[in-house]
Amino acid sequence: MPFGAKLILTAAGLVSLICLIKMLQSGHFFKSLSTSVLSGLGSLFAVNLLSGITGVSVAVNWFTMIFCAFSGICGSICLLIGNIFI
Repeated sequence: MPFGAKLILTAAGLVSLICLIKMLQSGHFFKSLSTSVLSGLGSLFAVNLLSGITGVSVAVNWFTMIFCAFSGICGSICLLIGNIFI
């Protein structure tokens, strides 16, 4: 795996970890988690819905869905950046 791909995946993992830590610290974990899951999956499907216009799409599989569900919109953005640069 190229160094750039490892770097992007490491950054994406750190973003996911930071999001989960902030949810635990907020005091409203389940509300934050459900909002994050819905916004992450919604943004993933919105990216694929607009792929005909933008030319950028992200494969919808278990990895991308779980990643976007846990990290929200930040996860979708990380996947888009990884898809554009890799």
